[in-house]
Amino acid sequence: LESIELERINRDRGDRYAKKESQILGRHRQELLAMRKRMERGRIELERRRKKELEMLLQRYNNVKRGLLGQQNIIKAKTGNMLLKHAANKKTDGSGSQAIVTSMNSGTFGPGLKKKAVSSYPSAT
Repeated sequence: LESIELERINRDRGDRYAKKESQILGRHRQELLAMRKRMERGRIELERRRKKELEMLLQRYNNVKRGLLGQQNIIKAKTGNMLLKHAANKKTDGSGSQAIVTSMNSGTFGPGLKKKAVSSYPSAT
């Protein structure tokens, strides 16, 4: 009778421990799943922020590039006009005047400046 009672107590104890272990493992699985979801949301948010920052930097780069090209074209035009006036000046000995006029006609400087197309990157939206 005592051995039967002892066996029943051990079986009940084993069942309780198995049930507790199952509950603990279930909680751990739920916590792990929740942590993975938080990590995934954080990763997606970080990617979104990086993409937005990259787009802003790209837009800033394009704006600066466009501004610098505009300034450069203005300077080229002014330089060309100045060179044309110098070439037209009859007080000079004429040396280099032909080179200036040739340079002007090539579109490198002056009012006949050949404008380059500004390649702009499409926005990555």
